[in-house]
Amino acid sequence: MERLQSLSKAIDYIEENLDKEISVDEAALIACYSTFYFKRMFACITGISLSEYIRLRRMTQAAFERLRTDQLDKGDMAVDFEDEKILHTEFSFITWYTYCAEGEFK
Repeated sequence: MERLQSLSKAIDYIEENLDKEISVDEAALIACYSTFYFKRMFACITGISLSEYIRLRRMTQAAFERLRTDQLDKGDMAVDFEDEKILHTEFSFITWYTYCAEGEFK
């Protein structure tokens, strides 16, 4: 139970800072674990790596921004992608991956 509470605090930090540079060391410190152990524990509990979680959350945030405004304004988005083509490629991959994981198409 203590691990989940520690992880929850670190996830709160990540969620509050999606639009900024996220320090893995800071997240580990918040969870009261070493960076090495925190990354392993995070992956074990969530089933995905910490970096993948951050990437997916940022992409989700970009998708919601896209739906809300019907456009992607890089200045207003919490996602820092230098090139809109990279953003499109990432979003397409995540969408495809999600459908495959759910077994809806392959």
